[in-house]
Amino acid sequence: MVEINQHIQDINQGDPDDNHPINRSLLQRAIGRRGKSRLCGNLAQFERHVESVETGKKHPLSCRVCGEQCYSICGLCNKPLHFFPNRGKNLGKNCFLEYHNDSFFGLAVEDCKVMNKRKSDWVPLSLAKKKVQKRHIDFLMGEPK
Repeated sequence: MVEINQHIQDINQGDPDDNHPINRSLLQRAIGRRGKSRLCGNLAQFERHVESVETGKKHPLSCRVCGEQCYSICGLCNKPLHFFPNRGKNLGKNCFLEYHNDSFFGLAVEDCKVMNKRKSDWVPLSLAKKKVQKRHIDFLMGEPK
């Protein structure tokens, strides 16, 4: 029991454990190329946003990503966002994911201000435009493409 408690304490303190079955090499192989791995980086911050979602709002609000009416908000950001609605014309929209995705920054309706564009000029984006923006943001953040 003492050994288990020490192991938990080491994990909590972030100390490397030579006896732990997951080592750096194994983790790097599991990550592989981002996008093809089930591991997508540390999502702890994102998890807090997911836990704060409020759905079923009685009055529609304008989604900060697409501008369409939505009935959910991110409680941490206090922003209306589609959170995978299960009915209506916005069925399954993932605006919540896109809004919190670094590589989507600059592409939402709300981002028109920082992009020096009018909201009336905003149009839904193609996959190609999203990929170009991802490469640009990755470059700015110093991450590989």
